[in-house]
Amino acid sequence: MNLRLQALIDEAKSYVSALSNRGGFVRNSFTLTMGTAFAQSIPIMLSPVLARLFSPHEFGLFAVVSSITAIISVISTGKYETVVVIAKSNRNAVNLIALSLILSFLISIISLAIFFSFSGTVVNLLKQPELKHWILLSPLISFLISIYLCYNEWCIRLSHFKTLSLNKVVNASSISLSNVLFGFLKIPTGGLIFGEVLGRFISALSCIFNVFRTNISEFKAVTLSRISFLSKRYSDCPKYILPGQFLNTLGGQMVVLLITSFFGSSEVGYYSMTILVLYVPSTIISTAVRDVFKQRATAEYNAKKNCYDIFRRITLAISVFSFFIFAVLFVILPDLFQFAFGKEWRIAGEYARILSPMVFISFISESVFGVLIIAEKMKAVLIWQAEYFIVNIGSLLLGYFVFKDIKMALLFFMAGKSLVHLHSLYLSYIYSRG
Repeated sequence: MNLRLQALIDEAKSYVSALSNRGGFVRNSFTLTMGTAFAQSIPIMLSPVLARLFSPHEFGLFAVVSSITAIISVISTGKYETVVVIAKSNRNAVNLIALSLILSFLISIISLAIFFSFSGTVVNLLKQPELKHWILLSPLISFLISIYLCYNEWCIRLSHFKTLSLNKVVNASSISLSNVLFGFLKIPTGGLIFGEVLGRFISALSCIFNVFRTNISEFKAVTLSRISFLSKRYSDCPKYILPGQFLNTLGGQMVVLLITSFFGSSEVGYYSMTILVLYVPSTIISTAVRDVFKQRATAEYNAKKNCYDIFRRITLAISVFSFFIFAVLFVILPDLFQFAFGKEWRIAGEYARILSPMVFISFISESVFGVLIIAEKMKAVLIWQAEYFIVNIGSLLLGYFVFKDIKMALLFFMAGKSLVHLHSLYLSYIYSRG
């Protein structure tokens, strides 16, 4: 066992040494990781305050609105922003951004019209009478998120990792501080939702300001003819990436909606606090690693027709690093939640313990999932996303209908989602070899 451990340590040292001389990967990863870590520390530090300002029921209401927003967001841009990084020229990149934002605006308008007409049906399905008016804000939030995501892809393309890191800090801090503001104003219901709207608005303004300050001349190349051409050139995005990511997002957000319908808003409030404290930080950090990994892996893949070397090294490093963190968390999570948020939130810590193995595995797989995009395996992405959707929903439903218990439902959900992410990691390994 000691020899095995020494081999892992030697491999990790080799990883650091090699990457230190490869296009600044370590430097860029460190910049992004520290920026996202600082950004995420803000909502994490403020979460004990929010837990005392808002009830589990209010967290549940906010979680439902966030889930509906996420479903709109995933289809709003046609996923054209995902190819901004690999576009052959900046001219193409800015036109892809323009295309993404035009589509997002149109989808937001259509979504708003649908909610005006059928909000009563949604409320009845979710058994949430208070939701009727709040879902009307989801299209607006979705459009603001699109601005933020497009600007992130632009920063990755230009290797502006310091700006990207700052942008993440602005996004996280503006949302968290806005939530606290509305909490202290003691708005009866919806303070978290108002905070989300204000925070996203500030974040979008920051992105627009940075573009005008540094790269506005690039965007003068935007033309309708070029947008039309690129919409056809990258038609695989709405054909394959969008359906797959839609299933991925729907599979994740339906968990919130099903828990709301089966167990009530308080239970989904506990679940949402679990996601805030446990899953969101790991997802944001894995996204930071993925952003830098995608840029380096793209260059390596273009040069060698594979990116196995960078894949192997980054997977090993984050696996060893995250294992020790999640092992400690598994032991202390219930006590940690009770200490940080109060006795009524201990049950959220128990939910977090159940879900922690799933978060550990997904952290690794999501960090390197960009391999499938780089290798242009869009159909494989779509098939995996369909698998993700079916297993996510099926495992939760199985746990509910067999046991009628929230903890057993979450246990089944954790097991199913862990298996799906292990399959994702295997696919990334296969395609990294070209």
